[in-house]
Amino acid sequence: MLMNVFNMGFGESILLQKDRESLLVDCGSKRKDNVESQIEWIWSCMNDPKSISFMLTHFHEDHFNRFEALVHLFFEISNWTILIIIIF
Repeated sequence: MLMNVFNMGFGESILLQKDRESLLVDCGSKRKDNVESQIEWIWSCMNDPKSISFMLTHFHEDHFNRFEALVHLFFEISNWTILIIIIF
């Protein structure tokens, strides 16, 4: 299993990958800038996944506010299976 931790600026995202399946835990930042570069950074670390799951641990801005942009990117470029898990 491969793990990448992204310091998003007052928030972190953790990408877990095994084979061609990925799980992204949280995807947010308190910073209002760098949205595109952060999304490209996460995307560049993925190893041609066939599916991706998202897990949002809680609803603080620094854990979820990049989520919408990431989901749009993944839908635009592929027909992946996407699973969204939200934990309260």
